[in-house]
Amino acid sequence: MSDRARITAAVGLLGLVTAVVGMFLPWLRSGAVLRDSFEVVGVIETLGFLRGDALEWLLYAWYALVPVITLSIAAYALGARRVGATFALLATIILGTIAGARASKPGTEGTVRWSSPRPVRRSA
Repeated sequence: MSDRARITAAVGLLGLVTAVVGMFLPWLRSGAVLRDSFEVVGVIETLGFLRGDALEWLLYAWYALVPVITLSIAAYALGARRVGATFALLATIILGTIAGARASKPGTEGTVRWSSPRPVRRSA
């Protein structure tokens, strides 16, 4: 494997790992509670906003991202580089779509708003 291929693989791996870590970080603040992306999807399901449209498919695809990213990394490590790249591309399309939708929604003032990327300080 050439140096260029190794650098590309390392950057891709870093991006996929960063995406998985970001999925488990706080995304939404509801009162004093911080919720990660999976909890947000659960709340959307519980409140009944899913009606068989594209949003429902996208949110169910969100649950599949961690296994898809894991398969991507495993396939690449086992030498099936094109299969790994295909899984990585699928994951990045879904992640990019959701991240773009999230970035286009500014935080609102009130009891429910998007979590800030800053560390949260809690008073004791």
